[in-house]
Amino acid sequence: MSSLDLNPKYEKGEKLLCFHGPLMYEAKCLDVKVKEDGVIYYVHYQGWNKSWDEWVTEKRMFKYNEEGLTKKQELERQMKSGKVKVLRKSELKSQSLPPPEVLEDVERTLKPGQVKEEEGALKAKNIKTNGESSRKIDARVRVDVKKTEDTKPPIKCCEDSNASSTPPVTVTSRRRKSRVSSVLKSLENLYELPASQPICNILSDFLESSEAEMIKSESTREINNYTSSESENTQLSTNVLIDPGVRREFVAGIQYLFNHTIGSHLLYKFERLQYAKLLKQHTGKRMSDIYGSIHLLRLFVKLRDMVSFVRVDDDSLPMLEALVAEFLQFLKQNETRYFRIEDYSVATAEYQRRAMC
Repeated sequence: MSSLDLNPKYEKGEKLLCFHGPLMYEAKCLDVKVKEDGVIYYVHYQGWNKSWDEWVTEKRMFKYNEEGLTKKQELERQMKSGKVKVLRKSELKSQSLPPPEVLEDVERTLKPGQVKEEEGALKAKNIKTNGESSRKIDARVRVDVKKTEDTKPPIKCCEDSNASSTPPVTVTSRRRKSRVSSVLKSLENLYELPASQPICNILSDFLESSEAEMIKSESTREINNYTSSESENTQLSTNVLIDPGVRREFVAGIQYLFNHTIGSHLLYKFERLQYAKLLKQHTGKRMSDIYGSIHLLRLFVKLRDMVSFVRVDDDSLPMLEALVAEFLQFLKQNETRYFRIEDYSVATAEYQRRAMC
């Protein structure tokens, strides 16, 4: 390595941008060391614990200027679009840089004219081959230019390790990675809270709807003087069997159970940071006044296991099953009101980093 390569590009105390995982963060250079194989820098990430301070090489660092900030914003945009994988805390140590193809994609986005030049050069080279092979290669080039992170295997990039050959990717592994990427992308979404239709409102609507339906059913039965069809009689008799007082007790029990299990049984790891913030922002408020339908459904998925730990006599189980079925039917009939895609939003890059650590 020449002496020119050993001249530090960054100074002690300089503010800069540094890669850590798939994103760039503001950092400060604390120390500089010139070694035989290159220059290394000891950096501290702004706002991070000192335990994350580390020695890095220049390939992970950028000047804190317009060009560096533009690259930082483009990487954050690609993460929101699902092209950059969110790494867990354990993965950050072994993959301090995003895959090379992601960086190439960022460069192409910032320099759109470069894509056309690359495509033209590749196609010109392929003209020398015969007709059939030329068509195949040309098609392959177009696919490679448009290929995204979802269809490429992640290349583990560690500055201290030597590059190793990557085995060919089969169609099966591509599909598997595509499915995994879809799951990871879905984890970026958060249910917006407080919910537009909180659980307390849903349960109240259920009571009103059930009582109104029961009054309507009794009136219809009296008018028809029990001359309705057998199937209608069966449905009406089921509604009558559920006493309004029992239904209200059921609703109160569901609300109580949700408030006491939401934090320990009904959240994904990605949602726990959001839950912690809600506890601070809404002190003394019931979680059933904040959370909505999607989290309530999770309670019903686990309800059978929860009931097994509660003393419920055998005579009450059929009634409980009927109430659960009635409530789920109510949710199904009102799915466009209680289950809306608009209730989800993409979590910020900072939230994703903190939530997955």
